Amino acid sequence: MRLQWDPDHDPYGNKLTRRAVQLGLKGEVLKNFACKIKDIQDITDFVKQQKLLLDRNCLDDLLVPIETVFKISDNELNNRIGIQC
Repeated sequence: MRLQWDPDHDPYGNKLTRRAVQLGLKGEVLKNFACKIKDIQDITDFVKQQKLLLDRNCLDDLLVPIETVFKISDNELNNRIGIQC
C-alpha cells in the first residue's frame, strides 16, 4: 500500500488548509482487489445533477460522504507519520 497526504478541496475545487489522506494499492494487493470487481456503474447523470446544485450554490443539497476524524491513540505512530495531537 501507499499512503500520502494531499491537499483537501472544497466542492468548488479550492484548496483547503487541511490535508486528506490518500491510500493507494499496488502489486499483489492491487491485483487481488481488481480481480474482485463485480460491477462498474455509470454515474454520469448523478454527477451532472450534483454539478447543477453546485452551480446554483445549493451546497446543503449536495450528496457527499459523511466525514469522521480518526484519532490515533498511539503517540509513536502519530510521531512517525507526522500528526500532531
